[in-house]
Amino acid sequence: MLINNNSLAITVYNPNNFAIQPVQSTAIIIYQQPETSIAVIPVIAFSFLTSHIHLQPHLISNIYNIDPTVFSRIMMHAKFWRFFVGYVDGDGSFIIKPNRAKDGFYFRLAIHLHIDDLLLLITIRKYVGMLAGVKMPGSIVCFVESNTAELTFADYNLVRYYITPIFLLFPLYTAKYLDFKDWQAAILIKGSKRGKISASTFVKIEKLRVGMNTFRVMNPILESLIPNPKVDPLYIPGFSLKKTL
Repeated sequence: MLINNNSLAITVYNPNNFAIQPVQSTAIIIYQQPETSIAVIPVIAFSFLTSHIHLQPHLISNIYNIDPTVFSRIMMHAKFWRFFVGYVDGDGSFIIKPNRAKDGFYFRLAIHLHIDDLLLLITIRKYVGMLAGVKMPGSIVCFVESNTAELTFADYNLVRYYITPIFLLFPLYTAKYLDFKDWQAAILIKGSKRGKISASTFVKIEKLRVGMNTFRVMNPILESLIPNPKVDPLYIPGFSLKKTL
């Protein structure tokens, strides 16, 4: 299967060559499978749904001191971001990873999907680029053997100043909300520090990290912390999109 676009900047992982290879040609080979093409994901289907917002984003913006320019850019495409939050709730991961020297951390948002959702990943990266004023943020890697693709945002300033506000304005509705809150708390602890951090800061962030994602053990107290307002109608298509393909 080919995608004839020389500006997608997609990387293909081929286990036969034991390497991640950036594709240079104008025709990007994603994977070979006869009689197969990329499904055209209805990424704009949400525009036909109601535009009612159950939150008051301007109040949240003030509470969390979101940059006014970032707030305006998010609200300019609010329908998409509400859909995006639902999708991340279903297929995304908020990741904190220690560096090799264990004197700092990497913060990432990763979305791992079937290859059929590749066009949606490209669309998400486009919108994040418009939000941050960056032409090609994040990276997309396609895995040939498993027919999967992953979009990852790992730039610290990008996740801190542009991606985090999206989830403050439009909340998650599953246990992933708790992962986001710990992820955000760790980012606030790290602050603007680059490179090596103090031992006390490392311990604080590590304590949050080891309780996230698969390490989290849910209980009634934690479940009570997850917001349970009337679910945003634009969240639902994002959360359930894979189930409808």
